[in-house]
Amino acid sequence: MAELNPDPRDLQCVNIISSHKIGAKTTRCLSILFPSGTAAIPATTTNAVCIRAKAPVAGKAITIAEIVKRRIGERQEKWFQYTVLSTETETTQKKVAEVEGGGDEEDPFVPMPEKRKKSTKTAVINIYISRTPLESYRKLYGYVMPLRSRRSPGLTDRSEQTGEGKSAA
Repeated sequence: MAELNPDPRDLQCVNIISSHKIGAKTTRCLSILFPSGTAAIPATTTNAVCIRAKAPVAGKAITIAEIVKRRIGERQEKWFQYTVLSTETETTQKKVAEVEGGGDEEDPFVPMPEKRKKSTKTAVINIYISRTPLESYRKLYGYVMPLRSRRSPGLTDRSEQTGEGKSAA
């Protein structure tokens, strides 16, 4: 596996859960990307944020990422996004109820309550947004281009493809 620079553990991560407000998390992400609140600070590799969420709230994480990218664009700054989908295994221990004796007999052997382990896999999304390109992330995870540069020079709009609106002169 390729070495990531900067290490994901060194980046500030914003964890998203269902009770979090979108506005508050968006503000938190922007404060990480723009530490002083102005765009005058030069972008460095530490100006990157990881937005992390489990599957049930992935939509909220995507919404926050899109708002953050829009706010960066409003400041006439560049942004770079790298998205990682993975699974996480959670192990929980569940106590099994004790079995009660059925009679008045005193049994010297009483069963101990058991703890059973239950493992569940959950999908996790990590969205890395940076003000500078992170080459090792691009090689490993790919890159999401900003919307304004996605259009290929060879593409035309629908009216040109279908011939609508052209006169047959």
